[in-house]
Amino acid sequence: MAAVVRGSKKGENGKGRPWKCCDKAVPGPTTEGQVWYCMDKVDKCTCNRCFELEGSHRYYYCLDGYQGSDPGPSCTTHA
Repeated sequence: MAAVVRGSKKGENGKGRPWKCCDKAVPGPTTEGQVWYCMDKVDKCTCNRCFELEGSHRYYYCLDGYQGSDPGPSCTTHA
């Protein structure tokens, strides 16, 4: 089951964002505030629920969401 963590940095349940950083944070459809999803392609999934890309040699997307105003820092720095 995918999880939606609520809060600014830590959720009401004490858990933080499902990711440490995210370059492709996108807002999801919701009726209760903003929910963010990280669409970064990763080689190891650490979320509660992940989607394995077909034919991708084991790349994943995290399906967990984060409800709050800030999806977190970027993983890469842009010059």
